[in-house]
Amino acid sequence: MVGIVDSNKLTINNLVNGCCNGIERVYTVRYTGEVAANTITLSANDTICPVQRCIFLKTMKLTRQ
Repeated sequence: MVGIVDSNKLTINNLVNGCCNGIERVYTVRYTGEVAANTITLSANDTICPVQRCIFLKTMKLTRQ
């Protein structure tokens, strides 16, 4: 993962290996989010198989304990 931090906003690019209709592919998922108090929340639309229009909303929430 590679990203940019700008104040409390985050953008992270994640290189992913996937399979769509039996064809292996590599693509990038771009997460965006923000830091609020002790929590970082990131979301991205993950287009796993564009041929079949398989799109999933992925969300990660990281909390400091």
